[in-house]
Parts: sequence; C-alpha cells; structure tokens
Amino acid sequence: MITIYDFAKVEMRVGLVTGTINKEGSEKLIKLTVNFGDDTRTIFTGVRLFGYTPEDFLNKKFLFVTNLEYK
Repeated sequence: MITIYDFAKVEMRVGLVTGTINKEGSEKLIKLTVNFGDDTRTIFTGVRLFGYTPEDFLNKKFLFVTNLEYK
C-alpha cells in the first residue's frame, strides 16, 4: 500500500506510439518510440510473452508513468 502523498509523486502522461520493433535478442521485449508532444522517448515493454506484437501498439495512444527510476 502507498499513501496519497506517494501517489501524488507519480507522473502519468499520454503518449502516441510512433515506432515499434521487437528487441533483438529478447523473447519478451518490444521497443516503443513514444511521442509526448514536447519530447520523444524510447520505452521497452515486456509483453511479447502474452501474445502482443509491435503492431498492437503502433499509432495508438497509451498512458505511461514517465518518472520511474531506471538503471
């Protein structure tokens, strides 16, 4: 469980997926190029094992959490 104050720290934005490709060397990752209007980001999603393909994301809008720490 998180508090409302923790939830308030989450930055969510709608982005348009403008490019997609299966990540070479991975059986689960799809590489997305996402346009947020003021910037474009590369985001990886690990949903190929659930039957999703790059075409399922292309030219569609999705909600993204944009302030996750990554390593």
